[in-house]
Amino acid sequence: MAATLLDGLGSPWLWWLGGAWLVALAWLWHGRRPELATGLGVVAALALAVAANGLVDDAYIQFRYAHNLATGRGAVFNAGERIEGASAGCGCGRSAWSAG
Repeated sequence: MAATLLDGLGSPWLWWLGGAWLVALAWLWHGRRPELATGLGVVAALALAVAANGLVDDAYIQFRYAHNLATGRGAVFNAGERIEGASAGCGCGRSAWSAG
């Protein structure tokens, strides 16, 4: 796994659990204290963003490969560059097949 600026913030599992707990609290409070529920939702979103630490970037790469494959350019990130950079070839193929 690549090192990022968020690596020093602890285990991602704790951030996932904390984010899920905050979402549950926000749902419980949404009827009685909507402003508190909104605040909890924002904090939950931040916690889940820390937990996701790089997943969004990886998904973008996979979808770019899948798009190029579906449009006939081949399994490449940039058209004309034949290098391997996707970490989930089956996922790219499945996405390209469903798009095409």
